Amino acid sequence: MIIAIPNYFLEQNNSKILRLNEGMYIEYTPTSPNKVYIRNTMHGILIVQKGEKSLEMEEDAFVLEALQIMLFSQGNYFSSENSKEYKGMVIFFDDRFISEFFKKYPWEQSGDQKNMYRVEYTHLYDIRRSVDAIEDDLKDAKEYQTALLKLKVETLLLQIFQNDKKGVQAYLESIQQTSSERMRYILEQNLDMIESVEDMYRLTRMSPTAFTKKFRSLFGKRPKTWLDEQRMQKASLLLQSTSKSIAEIATDCGYATASWFIVQFKKYYNFTPKEYRNKNRYK
Repeated sequence: MIIAIPNYFLEQNNSKILRLNEGMYIEYTPTSPNKVYIRNTMHGILIVQKGEKSLEMEEDAFVLEALQIMLFSQGNYFSSENSKEYKGMVIFFDDRFISEFFKKYPWEQSGDQKNMYRVEYTHLYDIRRSVDAIEDDLKDAKEYQTALLKLKVETLLLQIFQNDKKGVQAYLESIQQTSSERMRYILEQNLDMIESVEDMYRLTRMSPTAFTKKFRSLFGKRPKTWLDEQRMQKASLLLQSTSKSIAEIATDCGYATASWFIVQFKKYYNFTPKEYRNKNRYK
């Protein structure tokens, strides 16, 4: 099972995730040491305060230790496993936060881009104080708490930036350069998690009306039409280029059953998946 975050926490009405505004949240739920498989639908700052968090991605595997931070952009797929004594928090934010951040604190762009950045803050006392201040506010709810927390998150990001301007700038520029295509990126990267148009609303965290308007301006077609086309194109590629079974391809393309996938595939291509593979495999 793949968990989409922060969607999972929000849909569960988890009391340990705090909304700062529509596009910004802080999650501070004590997590299980069991390995979980995750896709993130928002950008984030992962802060390890105690213990360790092991992360495995497609091309990398590493351990984040206490007093380390990872900045990540939207759309990463990874497995996560915590040590028993792990304690930490994740600050989620959307493109609007980064856009506002660029306007408030502009700098000359370099053209370098990276979708992930790590920093150790063991000896960076200003960052340690900011992390502690955020945690204190989470423990003790006050009037104007969310506004204060948002300012403290900005302060934290500025302090991380001051520590390594080049690394953080590449991370922020990666987000800024892809923001106009964000909907396309989210949907294409999470195709295997989409079984309906309603799932598309959920993943993009948009209302049906706002989603449909944005979608038509971006793609020029109905969401259901696009979804069917994307599934078929992905299925075609997998049939031609991999040895995956029909059932595995059906799952990868977001179909609940292999039988329903076969019916839809034949309707679209006039061949069953097996016939299509035999006909096109080595072309």
